Amino acid sequence: MTLYGLLSASLDQSTDTQGLRVDVPIEPSSGESWPLSLARSYDKVLTGFAAEYLPGLFRGVEDVGKGVPGYGILSFDRMAHSEIGSSMEVFRELTRAILRAFTMAQAPETPEEAFALLMA
Repeated sequence: MTLYGLLSASLDQSTDTQGLRVDVPIEPSSGESWPLSLARSYDKVLTGFAAEYLPGLFRGVEDVGKGVPGYGILSFDRMAHSEIGSSMEVFRELTRAILRAFTMAQAPETPEEAFALLMA
């Protein structure tokens, strides 16, 4: 079984916001084919924010709860998903890992440290 998801975000804490604001772009298309896929050759990868996976982002924020940054603007800026290996749950877990990384004193330096954020 192959699970696939790519997600990136930034956190801007330079503005005076009340609580954490989450910005997610909504794109009307299902995405464009992405040739740099890490997924197996039989799984087509598309870029863009597919509506079917967006609830996973918000659930991931809710899961972390009090562990999320207390204020700022969390902006999701890139997403890639595959036709076979992606699910709302994959993006929920990726969101949780991103939020854990934002609250760390030092960013993960190795792939193993980054992968451990998914397992926490």
